[in-house]
Amino acid sequence: EWAGLSEQFDKFELMERAHKFFGCPPSIRVANMEQLADVAHAMKIPAPLPDFVAAADNRLAPVPNSPEVISEFWLLYHATRKNDPVIRASADWIVGCFKRAQTRLNLHSVA
Repeated sequence: EWAGLSEQFDKFELMERAHKFFGCPPSIRVANMEQLADVAHAMKIPAPLPDFVAAADNRLAPVPNSPEVISEFWLLYHATRKNDPVIRASADWIVGCFKRAQTRLNLHSVA
């Protein structure tokens, strides 16, 4: 048994690797990573989670011998919004989240 994201994410590398690792479809599906962490903890079953999500919950532990997935995340916005202070503040907040996770977990570089 394992928990995964909804079927619309089955082509996402994290879910593809989990399908292959566990050898079957997830027994429970949820819409987002926060719900996935909650279900993994509540039901005591594994779930594919990004390091920075799992690290925020000390009740979770890595599954031994599970595959590692390294992904790029892109923040896109229209060129006309380049100098928009709301866009800049949002971008700074997102990058800050990844940098804090990088510091906690010694992850790969954050642009």
